[in-house]
Amino acid sequence: MDRSKKILKGLLLVLIVGSVFLFSANCVFADKGWKEISTDELKSWIDSGKDFVLIDVRPSIFHDVQSIPGSINIPLGELKTSSLLPKEKDKIIVFYCMGRG
Repeated sequence: MDRSKKILKGLLLVLIVGSVFLFSANCVFADKGWKEISTDELKSWIDSGKDFVLIDVRPSIFHDVQSIPGSINIPLGELKTSSLLPKEKDKIIVFYCMGRG
């Protein structure tokens, strides 16, 4: 692999890995009054074993390359029809995407 391809591949990996850590519960849902949580708060939930479902709404190609362990991939366009969403009405669901532009 030549040098320019290695650099491009490295930059792409940095962008993908970086995007995983830009969690945002308000990608599209802020107008619904949903609570946005910080990266630190989400990390503390994960570390403490808090009971919640983590859903990656990015396209599958991003989830396949890099994702948060334990997250479920439901691309944004499939949310309304997905059978992977929890059935319990009181279940905490955290959505994450690529972050704010």
